[in-house]
Amino acid sequence: MADHRAEQVLAAFASAVTGLTTTGANVIRARVYPEQEADMPALSVFMGADVPPEPGDERDTYPYLDCVLQIIVRLHAQGASVVLDTTLNQIRKEVAVAIMADTSLGLSNVVVDAWEGEADQPDLSGEGKQRIASQDVTWYVKYRRSYTDPSQ
Repeated sequence: MADHRAEQVLAAFASAVTGLTTTGANVIRARVYPEQEADMPALSVFMGADVPPEPGDERDTYPYLDCVLQIIVRLHAQGASVVLDTTLNQIRKEVAVAIMADTSLGLSNVVVDAWEGEADQPDLSGEGKQRIASQDVTWYVKYRRSYTDPSQ
């Protein structure tokens, strides 16, 4: 049996943001922070809420459900000689360009749409070479799945 559609969407999202100019291959699913200095700048991709339609609303798409999956992208940057906000904004731009280039995330029969949501205030800490910044950016992905089998 295939993975839940939400897992398929998360994997496609992570794949779409892997290889960006600033973060390269430093994309990890569900990691809270990069483990080493060499891992920065980086992205972490987390699953947020997965919201099904309100009861009764699914009648328009039965036998499918259109759900909205929240994906949290945590941006990580580090350095003493850079303005960390600038790095975070560059990463945000690159993520937006990558996702908006194909809002179906390569899953045209699954993903209906994707859009950028809120960006939290950056979290800045440390001093000198140990200065670290992170910021959560929320994305929303509307996807369709079978009413009876979440993997389809």
